[in-house]
Amino acid sequence: MAVRLGARHDPVTECNFLVSNDEDEMAQIPDSIKAAERANVPLLTLLVDDEPELRAVLEDALSESGHQVVTAADGAEAMVVMANIVFDVVICDVRLPKVDGFALLRHLHAHTPQTKVIMITAYGHVPDAVSALKQGAYDYLSKPFDIKELLEQLRRIGKHAGSGSAPRA
Repeated sequence: MAVRLGARHDPVTECNFLVSNDEDEMAQIPDSIKAAERANVPLLTLLVDDEPELRAVLEDALSESGHQVVTAADGAEAMVVMANIVFDVVICDVRLPKVDGFALLRHLHAHTPQTKVIMITAYGHVPDAVSALKQGAYDYLSKPFDIKELLEQLRRIGKHAGSGSAPRA
């Protein structure tokens, strides 16, 4: 028995999901809609921020959107985690204890250039944003930012990359 084609709306991600078990019905769906459906790829994400409250809020939002999230409270902890796991995305604060966000960005760009880096900061200065983007950051968000904006960035990354993270050899 086929499930009728329907839609489910996810209020967290503001995305609609297609539901059907019938291959004929799915074949009739335009490719653009199928591509949008595949855009919600779960990403293995490292979240690095020294503010525990913000880290918890972002971790919850990312997890509820289907992403796998690992957290680190400072740059040194992030370096240890990154030595063992290749992430799809790293979201990191610019100003971190021990190892700052720009050092993490340079490390990731040199060792795992496929990892997308989104820099976040409460001290949004245009020269820092330009520097981050020139050094290979995917995006640079100033706090406070809308979590929907961050989720949209992750959706775009997932649309173009797909998951497939693996532990480092």
